[in-house]
Amino acid sequence: MFRKILPLFSACLCLLVFTGCARYDGDYKLPGVYRPDIQQGNVLDQDMFDRLKSGMNKNQVRFILGTPAINDPFHADRWDYIYTSSENGSRRKQIHITLYFEDDKLSFLEGDVISSLRRPTEELKQPAKIVDVPDSKSRRRSLVDRVIDALPVVGDDGPRKRTPDRSEEDTQDEDEQETGDES
Repeated sequence: MFRKILPLFSACLCLLVFTGCARYDGDYKLPGVYRPDIQQGNVLDQDMFDRLKSGMNKNQVRFILGTPAINDPFHADRWDYIYTSSENGSRRKQIHITLYFEDDKLSFLEGDVISSLRRPTEELKQPAKIVDVPDSKSRRRSLVDRVIDALPVVGDDGPRKRTPDRSEEDTQDEDEQETGDES
Protein backbone atom coordinates (compact mmCIF):
# COMPACT_ATOMS: atom_id res chain seq x y z
CA MET A 1 0.00 0.00 0.00
CA PHE A 2 2.80 2.39 0.88
CA ARG A 3 4.48 1.64 -2.48
CA LYS A 4 1.37 2.81 -4.34
CA ILE A 5 1.18 6.08 -2.41
CA LEU A 6 4.95 6.84 -2.50
CA PRO A 7 5.09 8.03 -6.18
CA LEU A 8 2.03 10.22 -5.71
CA PHE A 9 3.41 11.66 -2.48
CA SER A 10 6.84 12.36 -4.03
CA ALA A 11 5.24 14.04 -7.07
CA CYS A 12 3.19 16.30 -4.80
CA LEU A 13 6.27 17.09 -2.71
CA CYS A 14 8.33 17.98 -5.82
CA LEU A 15 5.50 20.14 -7.13
CA LEU A 16 5.28 21.95 -3.82
CA VAL A 17 9.05 22.51 -3.63
CA PHE A 18 9.35 23.78 -7.20
CA THR A 19 6.42 26.17 -6.92
CA GLY A 20 7.88 27.51 -3.69
CA CYS A 21 11.04 28.46 -5.59
CA ALA A 22 9.16 30.35 -8.29
CA ARG A 23 9.19 34.11 -8.25
CA TYR A 24 6.03 36.13 -8.90
CA ASP A 25 6.28 39.87 -9.46
CA GLY A 26 2.66 40.31 -10.46
CA ASP A 27 3.69 40.89 -14.07
CA TYR A 28 2.63 37.69 -15.75
CA LYS A 29 1.10 38.70 -19.02
CA LEU A 30 -1.07 36.10 -20.59
CA PRO A 31 -1.55 36.58 -24.32
CA GLY A 32 -5.01 37.73 -25.30
CA VAL A 33 -5.93 38.97 -21.82
CA TYR A 34 -7.12 42.58 -21.83
CA ARG A 35 -5.55 44.79 -19.22
CA PRO A 36 -7.15 48.24 -18.99
CA ASP A 37 -5.28 51.47 -18.41
CA ILE A 38 -5.76 52.46 -14.79
CA GLN A 39 -5.43 56.04 -13.54
CA GLN A 40 -6.05 56.97 -9.94
CA GLY A 41 -5.93 60.33 -8.25
CA ASN A 42 -5.64 63.76 -9.82
CA VAL A 43 -3.98 63.73 -13.24
CA LEU A 44 -0.79 65.73 -12.77
CA ASP A 45 1.38 66.96 -15.61
CA GLN A 46 4.16 69.46 -16.06
CA ASP A 47 1.88 72.09 -17.63
CA MET A 48 -0.09 72.26 -14.39
CA PHE A 49 3.07 72.76 -12.34
CA ASP A 50 4.25 75.48 -14.73
CA ARG A 51 1.03 77.42 -14.06
CA LEU A 52 1.63 77.40 -10.30
CA LYS A 53 3.24 80.54 -8.92
CA SER A 54 4.46 81.33 -5.46
CA GLY A 55 1.92 83.47 -3.60
CA MET A 56 -1.22 81.94 -5.15
CA ASN A 57 -4.08 81.42 -2.73
CA LYS A 58 -5.59 77.99 -2.04
CA ASN A 59 -8.59 78.51 -4.32
CA GLN A 60 -6.35 79.29 -7.29
CA VAL A 61 -4.23 76.20 -6.62
CA ARG A 62 -7.36 74.06 -6.23
CA PHE A 63 -8.62 75.40 -9.58
CA ILE A 64 -5.39 74.37 -11.35
CA LEU A 65 -4.64 71.01 -9.68
CA GLY A 66 -8.03 69.97 -8.36
CA THR A 67 -8.95 68.85 -4.88
CA PRO A 68 -5.98 67.43 -2.96
CA ALA A 69 -5.93 63.69 -2.34
CA ILE A 70 -4.82 64.21 1.25
CA ASN A 71 -5.89 67.28 3.20
CA ASP A 72 -4.56 66.59 6.68
CA PRO A 73 -6.48 68.40 9.45
CA PHE A 74 -3.33 68.40 11.59
CA HIS A 75 -1.32 70.11 8.83
CA ALA A 76 -3.74 72.59 7.27
CA ASP A 77 -0.93 74.30 5.36
CA ARG A 78 0.10 71.13 3.54
CA TRP A 79 -1.68 69.52 0.58
CA ASP A 80 -0.70 66.20 -0.94
CA TYR A 81 -1.51 65.17 -4.50
CA ILE A 82 -1.02 61.56 -5.56
CA TYR A 83 -1.37 60.26 -9.11
CA THR A 84 -0.82 56.65 -10.12
CA SER A 85 -1.12 55.19 -13.59
CA SER A 86 -0.67 51.77 -15.10
CA GLU A 87 -0.91 51.39 -18.87
CA ASN A 88 -1.89 48.01 -20.30
CA GLY A 89 -0.93 46.15 -17.16
CA SER A 90 2.60 47.57 -17.01
CA ARG A 91 4.31 48.57 -13.80
CA ARG A 92 2.58 51.28 -11.83
CA LYS A 93 3.97 54.82 -12.08
CA GLN A 94 3.34 57.11 -9.14
CA ILE A 95 3.72 60.85 -8.73
CA HIS A 96 3.48 62.37 -5.26
CA ILE A 97 3.55 66.16 -4.92
CA THR A 98 3.31 68.07 -1.65
CA LEU A 99 2.35 71.75 -1.62
CA TYR A 100 3.14 73.96 1.36
CA PHE A 101 1.22 77.13 2.19
CA GLU A 102 2.12 80.03 4.48
CA ASP A 103 -0.71 82.42 5.43
CA ASP A 104 -2.96 80.64 2.88
CA LYS A 105 -0.51 81.48 0.06
CA LEU A 106 1.52 78.89 -1.85
CA SER A 107 5.12 79.01 -0.66
CA PHE A 108 6.76 75.97 -2.30
CA LEU A 109 6.20 72.45 -3.54
CA GLU A 110 8.22 69.27 -3.36
CA GLY A 111 7.91 65.74 -4.59
CA ASP A 112 8.24 63.58 -7.67
CA VAL A 113 8.36 65.59 -10.84
CA ILE A 114 9.03 63.24 -13.71
CA SER A 115 11.27 64.74 -16.36
CA SER A 116 9.50 62.79 -19.10
CA LEU A 117 6.41 64.90 -18.41
CA ARG A 118 8.30 68.01 -19.45
CA ARG A 119 8.01 69.10 -23.04
CA PRO A 120 11.40 69.32 -24.72
CA THR A 121 12.41 72.93 -25.30
CA GLU A 122 13.78 72.00 -28.73
CA GLU A 123 10.26 71.15 -29.90
CA LEU A 124 8.98 74.52 -28.74
CA LYS A 125 11.74 76.41 -30.58
CA GLN A 126 11.06 74.79 -33.97
CA PRO A 127 8.98 76.91 -36.34
CA ALA A 128 5.48 75.70 -37.05
CA LYS A 129 4.96 73.84 -40.31
CA ILE A 130 2.54 75.45 -42.73
CA VAL A 131 0.67 73.06 -44.96
CA ASP A 132 -1.26 74.14 -48.06
CA VAL A 133 -4.46 72.16 -48.42
CA PRO A 134 -5.91 72.23 -51.93
CA ASP A 135 -9.44 73.50 -52.34
CA SER A 136 -12.00 70.70 -52.54
CA LYS A 137 -13.40 72.15 -55.80
CA SER A 138 -10.03 71.95 -57.52
CA ARG A 139 -9.62 68.25 -56.74
CA ARG A 140 -10.95 65.73 -59.20
CA ARG A 141 -13.51 63.42 -57.65
CA SER A 142 -12.55 59.79 -57.31
CA LEU A 143 -14.10 57.01 -59.36
CA VAL A 144 -15.83 55.59 -56.27
CA ASP A 145 -17.47 58.96 -55.48
CA ARG A 146 -18.70 59.31 -59.06
CA VAL A 147 -20.14 55.75 -59.04
CA ILE A 148 -21.89 56.32 -55.71
CA ASP A 149 -23.44 59.54 -57.04
CA ALA A 150 -24.70 57.71 -60.13
CA LEU A 151 -26.41 54.93 -58.13
CA PRO A 152 -30.02 55.50 -57.07
CA VAL A 153 -30.70 55.49 -53.35
CA VAL A 154 -33.58 53.33 -52.09
CA GLY A 155 -36.34 55.50 -50.67
CA ASP A 156 -35.10 58.59 -52.47
CA ASP A 157 -38.11 60.59 -53.67
CA GLY A 158 -36.51 62.78 -56.26
CA PRO A 159 -33.58 62.82 -58.61
CA ARG A 160 -30.21 63.12 -56.99
CA LYS A 161 -28.33 66.32 -57.46
CA ARG A 162 -25.12 65.64 -59.31
CA THR A 163 -22.01 67.63 -58.75
CA PRO A 164 -20.00 68.03 -61.95
CA ASP A 165 -16.50 66.64 -62.22
CA ARG A 166 -13.54 68.91 -62.65
CA SER A 167 -13.21 67.89 -66.30
CA GLU A 168 -16.92 68.63 -66.88
CA GLU A 169 -16.55 72.07 -65.25
CA ASP A 170 -13.59 72.85 -67.50
CA THR A 171 -15.51 71.89 -70.65
CA GLN A 172 -18.52 73.94 -69.51
CA ASP A 173 -16.30 76.95 -68.85
CA GLU A 174 -14.66 76.54 -72.26
CA ASP A 175 -18.09 76.28 -73.97
CA GLU A 176 -19.24 79.46 -72.24
CA GLN A 177 -16.06 81.27 -73.25
CA GLU A 178 -16.44 80.14 -76.88
CA THR A 179 -20.08 81.31 -77.05
CA GLY A 180 -19.13 84.60 -75.42
CA ASP A 181 -16.28 85.14 -77.89
CA GLU A 182 -18.51 84.53 -80.95
CA SER A 183 -21.02 87.28 -80.11
